[in-house]
Amino acid sequence: MDVNKKEVFYDKLPYIYLEMPKFQKTEDELKTMADKWLYALKNLSRLLERPAALQERIFKKFFDVAEIGNLSKINVNSKKTRIMKQKHLLTLLMALLTPFSAWAALSVGDTFASDGMTFKVTSINPNEVQVGNGNERAVDRNTAGEVNIPSSVADSEGNSYTVKTIGGMAFYGCQKLTTISIPASVDSIGYVAFYSSGLTSFTIPSTVKAVWGNPFESTTWYKSLPDGLVYKDNVLLGYKGGKLEGHVEIMEGTRLIAGMALEKATGMTSVTIPSSIEHIPPQTFGNCKDLQSVVIPNSVKSIERYAFDGC
Repeated sequence: MDVNKKEVFYDKLPYIYLEMPKFQKTEDELKTMADKWLYALKNLSRLLERPAALQERIFKKFFDVAEIGNLSKINVNSKKTRIMKQKHLLTLLMALLTPFSAWAALSVGDTFASDGMTFKVTSINPNEVQVGNGNERAVDRNTAGEVNIPSSVADSEGNSYTVKTIGGMAFYGCQKLTTISIPASVDSIGYVAFYSSGLTSFTIPSTVKAVWGNPFESTTWYKSLPDGLVYKDNVLLGYKGGKLEGHVEIMEGTRLIAGMALEKATGMTSVTIPSSIEHIPPQTFGNCKDLQSVVIPNSVKSIERYAFDGC
């Protein structure tokens, strides 16, 4: 407010007042990013190390900045150290001025849970996630019956994300799982995503453009198949039986070949790839020692590195 003119000086400069003494949550009660920031700001002066509840990468940077900002005079004698301290103090100040909406936002690589399923942020603007973190199960091992993967999901702050990927090991070993519903938003399925699960019913949407390894190997569905090439919804997932003899002709109409689909297929001497294939992914024919010739149609637009590695 301009005190002389009695007019609003600038209507886009809001002030938010935080009554820190009223924030009484303990570390075990921190649920949202706003909770965590308030806890960090209130307790920063007495914390000797970063609390277990503040393990997001933004807090690592925050505590690093605070530690440098607290250097003693003995440690800031050099010009370089003084400049470093000034820069980090400025960074700390900018962090304090950041709106709570920005503090609450997740970063790429962060994970969160929704309805018993873990998701990992893979992109911001557009907001996208994968099911699971890629290294462990996204659900409890005893998850049973049918599971519907959502096409979109929201974090604890209400931010919405599109589910684009099923990460590696997401449903690994879930032997009570029988049916999975994969939404059309998904465009890739990770390595051993459903390995050794009880899965018997599923559909690979036409939106899926990449499959790594055979995510459905050793499932109940897989075990019921005869030896030979393994297909599902016009996707060549791999082969069963440990060996392929002589000439192998991939079925016409196959739209996608999984990465590593025919890796280590001993006994296979030649392959014909149908004109429905546009892409040959990594390690498709890796270490096929007996392979001598491959018929590649003009429809193939790209061949990934290591597609024929070790042949």
